Amino acid sequence: MENIYTMLKTMHRQSFIDYIDNSKLDEMLETQGAFTVFAPHNKAFSSISPEMKKQLEGEPSLARYHLVPGRFNSSQLRNGLELATMMGGKTLRINRYSNGIITVNCARILMPNVQATNGIIHTIDQVIYPVDKRPTGAELLIQHPKYREFVTLLINSGLINDFRSDGPFTIFAPTDEAIAKMPSDLRDSIFNNKQALQAWIKYHIVKNDLCTAALITSCGIRTLEGSKLNITCGPGNKLYVDGSLVTESDMLASNGLVHTIDYPLIPDSARDLRFMASKLGLNTFVGLAGSVAMNATLSRSSGSNYTIFVPTEEAWSALTADQLHAIKANPAILAAMLRYHIVPGQVSTQNFVSEQLIPTITTTITPAHSSVSGSVSGSLDATLTGRGTIDITDGGTGGTNSVVVDVGGAGGGGSVQTGGSLGGSVSVDVTGGGGAAAATKFEPPSASISVRISVDRESIAVNEAKVVSSNHLSGNGYIHVIDKVMFPPQDPMLELVKKDNRLGSLTGFIQASGLEKMFSAKSGNLTLFAPTDSAFNELGADIDQLITDPKTLEKLLRHHIVDKTIFSCAIKPDLKYRYKTNLGQKITIVKSKPNSFDQQEIKVDQATVLNSDILGTNGVVYVIDKVLECDCL
Repeated sequence: MENIYTMLKTMHRQSFIDYIDNSKLDEMLETQGAFTVFAPHNKAFSSISPEMKKQLEGEPSLARYHLVPGRFNSSQLRNGLELATMMGGKTLRINRYSNGIITVNCARILMPNVQATNGIIHTIDQVIYPVDKRPTGAELLIQHPKYREFVTLLINSGLINDFRSDGPFTIFAPTDEAIAKMPSDLRDSIFNNKQALQAWIKYHIVKNDLCTAALITSCGIRTLEGSKLNITCGPGNKLYVDGSLVTESDMLASNGLVHTIDYPLIPDSARDLRFMASKLGLNTFVGLAGSVAMNATLSRSSGSNYTIFVPTEEAWSALTADQLHAIKANPAILAAMLRYHIVPGQVSTQNFVSEQLIPTITTTITPAHSSVSGSVSGSLDATLTGRGTIDITDGGTGGTNSVVVDVGGAGGGGSVQTGGSLGGSVSVDVTGGGGAAAATKFEPPSASISVRISVDRESIAVNEAKVVSSNHLSGNGYIHVIDKVMFPPQDPMLELVKKDNRLGSLTGFIQASGLEKMFSAKSGNLTLFAPTDSAFNELGADIDQLITDPKTLEKLLRHHIVDKTIFSCAIKPDLKYRYKTNLGQKITIVKSKPNSFDQQEIKVDQATVLNSDILGTNGVVYVIDKVLECDCL
């Protein structure tokens, strides 16, 4: 083992030795001690500035700043340690990171603990310089004109003095040019709201010395705002913070350091619900909300917090062309439909309770009736001011042909021919029979309406829509992403049954059993498994007993009711779900895995579900192909 000076020569630290010799420090490093030496490798000197070169050649030489009295091996170099150097006692700052990297004034120790008779040598990757008389992080920003806008925002936020304190702080500072890249509406939504601005500022600051030398792998770093920055390394040793490029790094301040970035960092807490939805790629909802002037409702300027169930882009694509056209053509209906996806307050899925009804900020669509006439072989005109179903009653036969006009779309037994927008004239083809007709129309929304929450085996549904991504918290509320577009229910289950021409027997049985009130309630949380006429016909002689025995009929119908809403999206494939019916007996529901056509079959005991998730004001209806067996027959 040799002395420090000789060991430096053995290690080929010639560039550093040249400055040691020029400063006449060679004899001290040969005969005195003990010292800890932070010796830059030769390549470090090739990139020093003229000013630093002048300090190395001057007196006292900057070389002295690399010498510390005493022997400190790497295990003694703890995070935040400040060591007085041989340069008039000026201190250097040690940082130790969880990945094992140790830095000295942000220079990384490459080769630690080379022992000498009179000390120890650590090789570092940079020439270091004093930080004692350097400005604070805030003052450093003020001194550089390129940060003028960021400094102004620091002042406006009321936080600038916080970063003149001891620290240490790492500031990711966007330049004026970087801030100018932000969309103007995003800038306005953040910079004109003090709470959002403070969150935005704090998201640019980490409570620690975060030297780039320590950032060798992707990692998450928690900010003063509370959430984490995503640090990644790109090609060419470039460093990215939440996708923003670090263009200048490791500017040392007396209480931390500053890194320059080419685009501002945007925390979710600074975004309002609009910009959170945009970040999540939910652009159709954002565009439709903007088209009916709902931006103010979703922004911080409303002063209210909301939770939004936002359909995926795929959910919007699943709507028919007629539905989309009608939604976009009638602003009042579009606004009501969008507001049906919004509930007041910040509601996390952690607070969801199965069977919970959560009032939305929309209102119900109330049916009203009017009579119209027309030729059965031609067209029939009806005026709608909402979305719903036109029931066309044939005056000659008494039969009813239902045409569902679903926000401008068509369905049932006819088709919309003209006047596709709601609130105008709708012409419907009519086939067969003759005589006058009656049509149902819907008036504008009038009363508050709720969505239903279903929680089953960790699956969460809102009405018939499955929650596929949840708890995206913005500055003024939550977003939960769902896989379907929701439409407010208009009718109780009894009306839904009456309108389905496959369920005529069930309609009569409900009325004969005395359960009409249960099925016609305006609200509730029921699931009805509705057998078709063919299913009842399969009972044979047993059906005669039902017709003549109201009590048995009531028991059978109660066995087809579950006192909770069950949505198919919350049922996981190949799992058995056991539910107690209103009669008190158990039924089993099983959903198959998707086949090659992405189709899934749902069985309720021995019955197959033909149609599911038909939503009414008091529950949900499943149409099944068999009557469920019970002890009542």
